[in-house]
Amino acid sequence: MPNSKNYSIREQVLDRYLGSGRWYSRQQLEDFCNRALTERGESPVTSRTTLLNDMVAIANKYAITIETKRVGKIVFYRYKQRDFSIYKSELSEQEYHYLMEALNVLRRFKGMPQFDWVEELDVRFRNTFLGRVDQRTIVGFQDGSGNSGMEHFTPLFNAITDKVTLLLTYQGIRRKDPWQYTVSPYYLKEYNKRWFLLGKSPGYERISTYALDRIVSIENAGIPYEDTDIDFDQRYQDVVGITISEGERQQVDIHFSQEQAKYVLTKPLHHSQQVVSEDGEGIVLRLEVIPNYELEQAILSFGEHAEVLAPAWLREKMNKRIADALKRYGHVHFL
Repeated sequence: MPNSKNYSIREQVLDRYLGSGRWYSRQQLEDFCNRALTERGESPVTSRTTLLNDMVAIANKYAITIETKRVGKIVFYRYKQRDFSIYKSELSEQEYHYLMEALNVLRRFKGMPQFDWVEELDVRFRNTFLGRVDQRTIVGFQDGSGNSGMEHFTPLFNAITDKVTLLLTYQGIRRKDPWQYTVSPYYLKEYNKRWFLLGKSPGYERISTYALDRIVSIENAGIPYEDTDIDFDQRYQDVVGITISEGERQQVDIHFSQEQAKYVLTKPLHHSQQVVSEDGEGIVLRLEVIPNYELEQAILSFGEHAEVLAPAWLREKMNKRIADALKRYGHVHFL
């Protein structure tokens, strides 16, 4: 089995020289690979068996015979089929474009566990398609790899997979000093460009939410894991955002001004959103949700263009939040 570290780079170099029709020794092939690795800022091959294992893997994976020739004590290698290359393809230029854009989507997962192969795949695609198609990216995604707390993603992911109870040192927003929580981790969710962990502490019935950017450290708690049968994908069907509040799903009616009507219709607040009525002043939309903090924030983000009509308790709560915000400005003079 080949060493997976930088395997795609070595595979590409080996394919180039083994398919050239000339004979090369293991040392020569190693020199070619190390030159390519060094150019990319990667560590060189140091083990004598690395490239031998790589060639066995190539032969098995692509059903190609690598023939050998011994001269004295040195063994030389090349493909038996002279015109063979693992990078030859009959794909059209349009199919190349589709593949490259699919790879751009996959790059969003770089640095996350189970997705180390994305970077290796990137190298292979770029080398394979170089000069054949326009390499310009036509889809742009926000890069979240540098977000604070992402260094915790891998150990949390693994703990959920392996069902390991954790001891989190966590800096809560309302605490002066970090606090420790024992947590059985269940689910990782992204919202508003931040990642959150959902889990349960011993003795508590409710699920707690922890922002990854507020986790100070993670340790193995060394106690039995408390499993759950909660379907978190289904659980989040009825909420906007990350917070799951106590209570039942309700109908929330919101009036939006004519200025914002088209925007909120093309970018719904929730998948349940429906138009209740429409007039010259705007539209009334109905959401079937469990109201929470994130829903309130989303509505407030529309400023004077959004008004909660129902339920009455939520309308009153929004009224109070707006009034409290207005107090912070003291005497407001209208021009």
